Amino acid sequence: HSLRMTIDLGDPTPEPDWPEGIDVRSFRQGDGRAFYDAQQESFADSWEPVEETFERWSHWGLESSAFDPELWFLASEGAETAGFAICTRRSGDPETATVRLLGVRRPWRRRGLGRALLLHAFGEFRRRGFRRASLGVDAESLTGAHKLYESVGMRVERRFDIYEKAAS
Repeated sequence: HSLRMTIDLGDPTPEPDWPEGIDVRSFRQGDGRAFYDAQQESFADSWEPVEETFERWSHWGLESSAFDPELWFLASEGAETAGFAICTRRSGDPETATVRLLGVRRPWRRRGLGRALLLHAFGEFRRRGFRRASLGVDAESLTGAHKLYESVGMRVERRFDIYEKAAS
């Protein structure tokens, strides 16, 4: 199952509570590899990990007309990338921002970093005048991501059932 979740940004959400030692900033020139590597590691245990080259990832992410470096957030501890959020404006809906990808590398999981990144994104969306935020999530994620999203006030807008035919 896959879920489309949404939140009305007029509703208050808490300020991010960053784990000790974590800094966050927007994308800077040369950050592409850090985002790519963190994404590959963070989603390696998903039901269908996407294994693509950096060049292909860069083409669809950094060279896309939807790329807005101010909506790409990188969390780090010292020189180590801990997590990231890649966000965009929803195509065809200027009032909605989308969290395309949110990932935390394994050593930083279960410390509140994913929640802090999500709340940070919501704050930036509000500052930019977005009225809603949405995201897609695997309802059976091994990390329990949908529970995190519910805990900050997101609700299920749509549910998609995915079927796969077994090879014979």
